[in-house]
Amino acid sequence: MSAINEQTKWEDEVYLLAREDRVEGGIYGPSNKQARQLANRTRYLKTAVESLQDYRDYTFFMTPDDPDGTVAGACRYAGGETLSRGGA
Repeated sequence: MSAINEQTKWEDEVYLLAREDRVEGGIYGPSNKQARQLANRTRYLKTAVESLQDYRDYTFFMTPDDPDGTVAGACRYAGGETLSRGGA
């Protein structure tokens, strides 16, 4: 079994398989086109996030209403400042 070779590029569209598409694998087979496009987008986004100087310094924090720190939508910077995306 081989893997999809991702490229760091943004795909503007994700192909929608049509009823008449034959189920064909391989590097450029229609059955793998969506996976390849989504893998490219994922690699692009991962590279973009990792290029941020302090992306590892952002952490979600816990509050009494949000004990695991995932609902409140607020995060604390390394310097102690707080950022909130608003809403829950």
